[in-house]
Amino acid sequence: MAVTGKRARTESTSTPSAKNIKDTVDQIRLLERQVAESKTHLNNLVTLNELCENASPKVIHAAMHALFRVFSAMVNKGELQKPKKAAAEDKKATVTLWLRDHYIQYLNRMCQILNYPEAGLQVPALKILMDLVKVESAFLSVQSGGHHFANDLYHRIVEALLNCSNMSQLLLSEFTEKYFGFYDDLRFYFLKDAAVVIDVALGTTGKNDKKAQAKKQKMGNRASPEKLSLMLENAFAIMETLKSMPTDDKELDEWWAGNPDPNGEKKPYTGDNFGFSDEEEDETVEDLTKDSSAKGVKKHPMLVLLNHKRVFSDCWIAVLRLPFTTVVYKKTLLIVHKRIIPHLPNPTVLMDFLTDSYNAGGAVSLLALKGLFILITEHNLDYPDFFHKLYMLFDRNLMHVKYRARFFSQVDIFLSSP
Repeated sequence: MAVTGKRARTESTSTPSAKNIKDTVDQIRLLERQVAESKTHLNNLVTLNELCENASPKVIHAAMHALFRVFSAMVNKGELQKPKKAAAEDKKATVTLWLRDHYIQYLNRMCQILNYPEAGLQVPALKILMDLVKVESAFLSVQSGGHHFANDLYHRIVEALLNCSNMSQLLLSEFTEKYFGFYDDLRFYFLKDAAVVIDVALGTTGKNDKKAQAKKQKMGNRASPEKLSLMLENAFAIMETLKSMPTDDKELDEWWAGNPDPNGEKKPYTGDNFGFSDEEEDETVEDLTKDSSAKGVKKHPMLVLLNHKRVFSDCWIAVLRLPFTTVVYKKTLLIVHKRIIPHLPNPTVLMDFLTDSYNAGGAVSLLALKGLFILITEHNLDYPDFFHKLYMLFDRNLMHVKYRARFFSQVDIFLSSP
């Protein structure tokens, strides 16, 4: 991940003058006001979308916020809901489809701006997208008569972040501190969606993952090494900020898109998309709706800790399949025993990763010690060569390894254990 600071803006002879920028911003306000006042001015949306690609960051900033206000109002009114096929030929349906097309263009542009070389636009674009996730979710929940999360849009955001080649520190901090690291539903769906995005990029989608298979068909085969390397950097930069996870169902209490079951009625989750997604069905939590603690009653998957552990595990397994750099490899081994293993439903899924690391030699072997020892002592991993290979690590090079103090501390624990 190329985490960058805020880039200084350079002036050029083609830069619009301050007066031109002010005039354009005034025009944006007028175009927005006209759309709000009358449907006869809907063509203003075309101009506003074009202005989101202006050369001036100030103009882009004004245009994208104007469109946010316009489209969020339309979402709340149901004006962007996908019309039924039977009514697809009438005028109202035609207008709705036209509006949806321009809404999708706007969303795509906002995702592109996440990759814009200017943190002052990246962060507002992220906020707009996240606010639209909340707006869409609220509307879909009303339509469905139960809780719904707008994952079709959120998946776009996750994909844009993982493929961002201009990830600024401000953008990374904004997403991880205000959203991913705070809200249980946003963390859940990031982990779920990131695993799908990575699997598609690797060309290793599961047979039952219809959404991933559809994306794989559109994208083709395995992504380029450069793209996979970028995805690894971004995915790890986000994942390593997750320093804690809930440890009990009762700790699942922070929701960006609203409490899935505020009254404790245990209503089943339908999974229907009710008109925003162009996909036939949102299957993101299709296999996670069963709650073994409630006989004959389905509990919303967001309220079951095991489901959060499952997507956490799926995401890390996907990340570990990416071609690792030495730096990310070592960083992962440094956190595996504290931030990864405790939150996995089945920690032995890391067996191959840790044993391969332990066999690699050098500093990598030293860093793999703690995680592998936990699997042996706490999760019944059978690895009879552990101590034999541990003794082999004592050579003349050991005193020159960066992690030697950590190593000796851990060896003392290993040798004193029963």
